[in-house]
Amino acid sequence: GLEVMDAGRDTQQIIDPADAVGVHLKYYPGWMDFWVQDEARLMVEYGDWTACETHFGGRDRNALIEAYRQNLRFVNTMQPEYIVLHVSDCSMIESMRRVYHYTDTQVVDATCDLMNQVTDVLDTEPWLLYENLWYPGLNLLDPTMVQRLQAQTRYQKCGVMLDTGHIMHTNPDLHTPDEAVDYIHRVLD
Repeated sequence: GLEVMDAGRDTQQIIDPADAVGVHLKYYPGWMDFWVQDEARLMVEYGDWTACETHFGGRDRNALIEAYRQNLRFVNTMQPEYIVLHVSDCSMIESMRRVYHYTDTQVVDATCDLMNQVTDVLDTEPWLLYENLWYPGLNLLDPTMVQRLQAQTRYQKCGVMLDTGHIMHTNPDLHTPDEAVDYIHRVLD
């Protein structure tokens, strides 16, 4: 099967919805400043409100809520087994400097808040899988974050999609496949 994203209307009918086992939801790499309305940080990242509105579809968190609601309406057309969402936040400058403004807890809590406001538009109950990345949020370096996600998400079928490549990104000192496998096992343990 396929894991698809909503990239616009499939005018040529290339994707058969029956083949869509999963749907990857939208991902905004640096969304927390917008979510908490930190205007000073938004202006550093985007320069002005016009750029923010273009990127996020509006001026406040309601734009993100509506964007994800629309994304889940697309999920309804596919009726997949699962949907997946990156639990992460990282601005462009943070990705270069590796110094982050938000903590894992802040990103996890905001993600739960967002998902709790949008999943009611789903017609079916696919698994909601939270995927790890190497930035703040669900990077799998703190096991309490998985528990926190599951405890705060008001959606029955909630779990984790493990991306081993993303785990490896949390350790820039890996040099061989054996080191990578050992590291993945240590993180999972």
